Amino acid sequence: MRLRYRWFTRWQMAALLTVVSAVAGCSSEEFSAGVCEEGEHRCDGVCVGDASIEHCGAACTPCPADGNGEAVCEAGACGLKCRDGALLCSGACAPCPGSTGVQKFRCEGSSCVASCAQDFEACAAGCCPVDIGLVLTNSGAAAPSIAVDSKQSPHVSFLADHYTLTYAHRDSGGWKISNVGADGNAYSTSITVAAGDRPIVAYSGNYSVRVARFDGTAWQHEIPYRSSRGYGPAISGQALALDSAGRPHIVASQVYNESGTYNSYLLHIFWDGAAWNYEHVQDVLNNRYSVPSLAIDGKDVLHVSWVSYYDGAVNYATNADGRWRSAVAVKDGSCCDTPF
Repeated sequence: MRLRYRWFTRWQMAALLTVVSAVAGCSSEEFSAGVCEEGEHRCDGVCVGDASIEHCGAACTPCPADGNGEAVCEAGACGLKCRDGALLCSGACAPCPGSTGVQKFRCEGSSCVASCAQDFEACAAGCCPVDIGLVLTNSGAAAPSIAVDSKQSPHVSFLADHYTLTYAHRDSGGWKISNVGADGNAYSTSITVAAGDRPIVAYSGNYSVRVARFDGTAWQHEIPYRSSRGYGPAISGQALALDSAGRPHIVASQVYNESGTYNSYLLHIFWDGAAWNYEHVQDVLNNRYSVPSLAIDGKDVLHVSWVSYYDGAVNYATNADGRWRSAVAVKDGSCCDTPF
């Protein structure tokens, strides 16, 4: 078949476009401009990019701006890219507090808040260093012991001016220091925290092992064990721990100078729910023991370690089978006795 072409005059073409555009529902100018390319759409008779923040997606209006960020067009939708120091919260860039001491930022509603790193706490500026320093006005502090309560607040017992039994703890208001009021000089301390976050301090003084309990108002003192003989501080040191029933156990190193010879006795002093009792863990002649260390496991079994000064041996004892057994754990850098 032979195709026949017909030429139109300019006036005829204009008339044809008017008829076709009326049927298409647009002006003859829009129709004559043709269809936009892929990735574009028409706004005010002009083809514009779908990824433009001025005409994002199928819109013909700009993406909303933000004072703490800039508008972006991603996947055909308007969004925000927050500037440094701001976080996108509830569709807006929220300014964040200062970055010092901050572990990370997070949203709480439309606000940016800080999660503080270790040794920092929340404050008006965001995160501020925690006041962890304990500054004393006296000299000669000695024999510190520390425990932490259920609120992660530290409790410290120590000797101020070498012999004054002193207690310090830190809460939201900072460090607070008080004199425990020991009868006479104290020579060593050990602290733990009982139910209700109330501290208990064991200390040695006047040839005895003593306990101070804080009842919420004042310190109450007891003498679980008193020595009848000795040279200098007969109790050279002690360790304190609580069992699962909250009953205190103390392991103390007692030293005698008998005819010029130092003999040592390791004692277990404990509250049985009605009275204080004690028993010998190990006795040794012609040697001296260091301050012992005590741990109580989940089955209320006691574990004790200490050092013999004269031979430098590290010793271990336990009452796991209902009676005390001990062994040398390390001596001259080697390990060790036959396990029991």
